[in-house]
Amino acid sequence: MLWLLILLGLLVIGLEVPGLWKQKLYKELLVFGLFFGLSMFLGLAQLYGWHLYNPFMGILKIMES
Repeated sequence: MLWLLILLGLLVIGLEVPGLWKQKLYKELLVFGLFFGLSMFLGLAQLYGWHLYNPFMGILKIMES
């Protein structure tokens, strides 16, 4: 499953980055990189079952009391 995530990530990079680079859209490339890095991290977290902080749990505890 990890190889599928990496392959899909490389496919997205291969399709998006050359066009952004050719048009010299460096700010958009930076934003794309940040969102892509976040999505890869969340994909790995889902794949490996890492426990992530849920900010809504604090809100739910306040609302319950």
